[in-house]
Amino acid sequence: MKATMKQNNGKSGAFGIGSKVRGEPKRKEFFMGKKNVSAIESGAGFIGSLASKLIKRLRQMNISDEDIYELAKEGEASDTMVDKIANALAEDIQQAKNIFRLAIGKKRTTKEAVKAGNYDYANDNINNRNFPMRPRPVGEREIILLEFDYDPSSEQAIAEAEKQGLIRPDHEDALDFGEQFPEKQREHPIVFLHEPWQGPDGGLGVMVLGRSVSSERSLSLSGFRSGWGRHCRFAFVRK
Repeated sequence: MKATMKQNNGKSGAFGIGSKVRGEPKRKEFFMGKKNVSAIESGAGFIGSLASKLIKRLRQMNISDEDIYELAKEGEASDTMVDKIANALAEDIQQAKNIFRLAIGKKRTTKEAVKAGNYDYANDNINNRNFPMRPRPVGEREIILLEFDYDPSSEQAIAEAEKQGLIRPDHEDALDFGEQFPEKQREHPIVFLHEPWQGPDGGLGVMVLGRSVSSERSLSLSGFRSGWGRHCRFAFVRK
């Protein structure tokens, strides 16, 4: 059974206590909204520029013009080679979309960080006492968003991150990310599997950047032991 991430409703539970900034969340579960699709610039100029760059790079890799010309021929062999190139480009483009350079080290309190994020809704338990902003050297951290084609548990997401040489984020990363990349959470809920906070009821909560039905941006807490939907993205850090 597919697990869902409960959004805070301000009524019960340590993870459900929140403050209204510009409007209460309209429903309890996160969801992926419609994604704006940008059109690629059309015309011979764009196509010619892309082809020119590819040919230049292939020549630098000692690929002859005769071999490059084979790609333009009709036939199954040519189509297969073009498919391989397209698949490689698509994979690289998708990976690049999930890499973010996060500026860290700003001195401030958690309350100030939440305010800087300009959220429409923020869980009241994300405060100076429960999630203190710890000193970090000024610099950058590379955040990688992982995605899955199944509904992973927190443990499965962490295990996959470790296979890729990634480490778990800090809760400060969630606050910095929400401020610096405010529109990304409108595409997918972004889960930060940091060291979880234990609420009064014993539940373990982690920060999630999400949205509500009216496209509001939210900073929520969700259960670490809960399952997650495959529409989520999971933030980890490059070592």
